[in-house]
Amino acid sequence: MRLVLASTSQFRSAILTAMGFSFEARAPEFHEVGEGSPQELARAFAEGKARSLEHLEDAWVVGADQTLELDGEALRKPGSPEEMHAQLQRLSGHEHALHSALFVLRTDDGRSAARLVTTRLRMRTLSDAEITQYLALDAPHGAVGSYLYEQRGRLLFDDVVGSDDSAIVGLPVVPLFSALRGLGFDAFQALQDAGSR
Repeated sequence: MRLVLASTSQFRSAILTAMGFSFEARAPEFHEVGEGSPQELARAFAEGKARSLEHLEDAWVVGADQTLELDGEALRKPGSPEEMHAQLQRLSGHEHALHSALFVLRTDDGRSAARLVTTRLRMRTLSDAEITQYLALDAPHGAVGSYLYEQRGRLLFDDVVGSDDSAIVGLPVVPLFSALRGLGFDAFQALQDAGSR
């Protein structure tokens, strides 16, 4: 059985790589289209990404998605520099929630597990000049919320309440390996196998 990440996000891959796991990163054959609450969208998109690769043989497929909720509304990924600037203006001085969903699928027997982690972040009040400077530094194209916390995005916040930084990046490590363990994945054995290659 192999571990497959249904994502081409370099930041999600970096989490597994830093821990020493051997895995495949595959682009999911799934389009993020749907309606529902921010939490429902995150769950549905994570499941959709994993199930789009259910044709792979003998794999634990990990689907992950993240939605940003501000005042009950899910903010979409920005499509232009102007949209990124506008999103950061909206988030400036306010608290928002990041809902990070996971869906893990065993392709040999169809068993699955799902998790959802919510992190609350309060962005400090930013001037237009600071927003422009930040966007030039991190260029967070396509990033939910128009920031990359895993780079210099930490500088935008006054307070963060959540489980760990990996949840903000979009691949919450503790619930991920809890879900994998429940489906028969032996993390320490996988690490030993990866080290012997």
